[in-house]
Amino acid sequence: MREREYQTDEICYIVGFNNPSYFARYFQKQFGILPKDYVKNLSTQTI
Repeated sequence: MREREYQTDEICYIVGFNNPSYFARYFQKQFGILPKDYVKNLSTQTI
């Protein structure tokens, strides 16, 4: 996600999930933030 090489749905399938909604819920449970918000936060951060 950091490299923005793949869309969130593509990452979902790459890591073995069959359902993007379930992936988003699991991601949020694991990291405390939805994938779309994580990506949005990346774009506002300066390196």
